Amino acid sequence: MAKKASNPEYIEKEATDDILVRMYDPGKNDKARASLTLEVGGGKMVIYGNAVNGKSGWFFSYPQYKSKDGEYKNLVFALDREINDAISSALEAAADNYGVAN
Repeated sequence: MAKKASNPEYIEKEATDDILVRMYDPGKNDKARASLTLEVGGGKMVIYGNAVNGKSGWFFSYPQYKSKDGEYKNLVFALDREINDAISSALEAAADNYGVAN
């Protein structure tokens, strides 16, 4: 079986023991593709979204849909602030590796 080549177009950082953050190169933008890999019940789950450089630093923008009343609602979200803070810290570290200032 051929060994999978490493992909230099993204950086992975561990947010928690169960969450791995993958951030793709934002270039000179304040937005980049990103994903979260979660270990759940002995398996893995991936959530695709965006990393966004906001007023308070980088954060993960979860997938959304637009409701009939025109409001955007997240399809997935973390219930604990600590998890979002850990994800944001991992995104900040990845952005630092790319040399993107906050």
